[in-house]
Amino acid sequence: MLEASLRPDGSVIDAVAHPGIDAGARSASGTAVFPLDGVPRSFTLHAVGQPEDFGPDSWTGGFAFAVWDRQRAALCAYRDHYGARPLYYHHVPGRLLVASDLPALLSAQLVPAPPDDVTVAEYLATGVPSENRTFHRGVLRVPAASRLMADQHGVRVERYWRPWEGHWRGSTDHADLAEEFRRLFTEAVAETLKEPGPIGVLLSGGPDSSAVLGVAARLARKSNALTGTVRVALTMVFDSVPGCDERDRAREAADLHGVPWRAVPVEGHSPLYRFDDFLARFGEPPCTANLAAETILLEAARREGAVALLDGHDADALFTPTSAYLTELFRRLRWIRLARELEGLKRHHQLRLRRLVRSAVVPAAPLRIRRMRRRAPPWLKPSLVRRTDLEDRLAAPARPNCFEEDEAEKALGTRVGLALEATRCLERMHGVEGRHPFFDPALVRFLLSLPLETRYRAGDSKILMRRALADVFTPATQRRLDKTNYTAYFDWSLRTHLGSRLEDLSRRGSAWLEPYVDSDRVRPMLRDLLEGRACDRLAIWRLIALERWLVLVSGNSHGGHAS
Repeated sequence: MLEASLRPDGSVIDAVAHPGIDAGARSASGTAVFPLDGVPRSFTLHAVGQPEDFGPDSWTGGFAFAVWDRQRAALCAYRDHYGARPLYYHHVPGRLLVASDLPALLSAQLVPAPPDDVTVAEYLATGVPSENRTFHRGVLRVPAASRLMADQHGVRVERYWRPWEGHWRGSTDHADLAEEFRRLFTEAVAETLKEPGPIGVLLSGGPDSSAVLGVAARLARKSNALTGTVRVALTMVFDSVPGCDERDRAREAADLHGVPWRAVPVEGHSPLYRFDDFLARFGEPPCTANLAAETILLEAARREGAVALLDGHDADALFTPTSAYLTELFRRLRWIRLARELEGLKRHHQLRLRRLVRSAVVPAAPLRIRRMRRRAPPWLKPSLVRRTDLEDRLAAPARPNCFEEDEAEKALGTRVGLALEATRCLERMHGVEGRHPFFDPALVRFLLSLPLETRYRAGDSKILMRRALADVFTPATQRRLDKTNYTAYFDWSLRTHLGSRLEDLSRRGSAWLEPYVDSDRVRPMLRDLLEGRACDRLAIWRLIALERWLVLVSGNSHGGHAS
């Protein structure tokens, strides 16, 4: 953790690193770099010392670091482009605390931070708090691609990078685009192999992870400049829920590139596997539900001796538009194109036509009608909804941009960074670093600048990647259009491992959740899950996660139930 003493105008008198944070590079003028959770690759102190030309486009990898310029009495703390490394701060007159993990910021009673009801309400309603909030009142997070500034102009947060720079100005010939994608993606993967040590690859059997595996394996064999070696490919396997199992496709991809393959069973563990350890290290409920599976994969990587895991995480956001694309076609009266998209989504991805039509039409309705639909869940306490202005927050209209810019910003969305924060905590716990080639800034900007038709069309996603990397895919992967849905496993796991807890919660309620939810309205939702009916399973997970966190922050390890 870094502690800065401030003058009344916000300029920095002094900056001191608490134990565990060492000052990195230092210039002759006294400017110091504090690597809170790593510095970017392609980073130089001189670049950061010049705010007008600090070169974030050249930075790659995950990072959260601070720079103290003694001469300018200024402190800048940067978070990476996608939020792969967390960055939190607490500001009161005369003092600024900056850290890459919440427990460090909250330790030794430096920060009196009770639970934040606004964040709790947003989390329960949507799963995602507002971009800069944490669960601790007075403690905020720096959003992805942003920096925290403290100087004579005060303390503030500002964006330093955006994924949208405008439409692609180069050749739109299919062969040229494929060649450019292959070049950028190869460079992005090569960056992840520059650090020494054995490397694992998370391999699902889909095109994203197969692309990472194939390019990494070829680079590691051919290039003497790279020090990372691809030791193993890890794949989750399922016996009780065979519809989620991708072992055959994954094994075939690993065999194609000569990489040892390991099956990682996950069904034997509860969704709460090592969850309390995680909460103690993370400091708040997670905005993701797959922590147990990630924990098991990291344990497997550690057993295999890997020091880093390559992950094709969230490449979908770069290739596949959100449902706003359907709305845009509806607004522009492009009926034939809309019909083709609906038919393709229904055929390739088994999505219901009624749901697709609703997702296309409803967002085009007048704002007053959309506000009527954006209501807080009925099982939240009305007092909580009123106290936190939750209805107004849910109905707040987004800032209007062009469609392409809006889609680009969603690729950098809050949900992505919040999920990565939790993953990073698990990586720290297991001593394995996650690396994400698809998060390379140059690759991201290139893909998001292209006409959508080059990346996605009629339910066929990743068109450009399949064309550019055809030689690294197996025939099955090259043809594959669907994406594995793990909902069935999540339902099964909740019922199998947490059934008794959910039964107890349904019968008796929870004293910890009582201030936030109406137990009488939660009870039918729990019964639906336990009896295999449709329900909001992620909301149930959030209730479980919130309850365990409330027990932890209360200091009572036994918990309690309402009688």
